[in-house]
Parts: sequence; C-alpha cells; structure tokens
Amino acid sequence: MPVVLIVDQHPAPDLSVIGTPGVRGVVVSSDPPETLALGIMAAASHGVWLPEAVWEQVSQRPGPELLATLDSLTAAETETLRLVARGLSYREIARVRHVQLSTVKYHVGNIRLKTGASNRQHLIILAHEAAAARIAAAPRT
Repeated sequence: MPVVLIVDQHPAPDLSVIGTPGVRGVVVSSDPPETLALGIMAAASHGVWLPEAVWEQVSQRPGPELLATLDSLTAAETETLRLVARGLSYREIARVRHVQLSTVKYHVGNIRLKTGASNRQHLIILAHEAAAARIAAAPRT
C-alpha cells in the first residue's frame, strides 16, 4: 500500500524516507488540502509526489542531458531503475526480474555511477524527472 507522509518542515523535508519501500510521497502540513489530495492520487497511481521546492532542490540536471544519460543504460539497468522508481525493494526487484539480489545491487551501482546519483532516493527523483522531461519534450498534437 502506498504511503504519503505529512511533514512539518518546509520547503525541504528530510528526503531519506523517499525510496523506502511503500513511501510514495511527501506533503508539507502547511500546504492546502488540494495538495494532499494530489499527493494521494499520485501515490495511488504508482507515482511520486514531492513539494515543488523539493523538486527544484534535487532536480539539478537539465532534461536532455539526463535523458541522454538514461538512454545509455543497458536494458537490464533500465528495467531495474523502473522498478526502483516504483518503490520496490531490492529483494522485490530480484524476484520480479528473476535474478539474484547481488545482480540488482550491481545494476543499481552501475546506474548510480552513470547518473551521478548519490543514493536510492536520488535515483527515484532522477527517474521521475526523466519521465517529466520526456513528457515535456513530446510533440503536442
């Protein structure tokens, strides 16, 4: 079941909880009720919800550069990143991908090296930032 945390800090809550299996979002208690509703809807649809100030704080890389980096990942690394971004634990990823836990850790290490991500939480943010950049770059019809 996805979890959305309500925190008191603003604008930059402790992000160490993002990436914990099940935690899909953070909402600041002083935000309007509509923001909480958006966070819950995002979490329920397997997305991630963070306050705008937090996205700005952690999203340091330009979209095209990030996309090029992610496009250089192997198929196995891409699938591993997709599952990390969904909030699965390494053990769950190993089970879904039918590989050893050590293989998942190896792939995550490679992804971190290629992307410059400092930790699992940063990987999740980069994956969602990349998805947003792809949407923004898509032609409008």
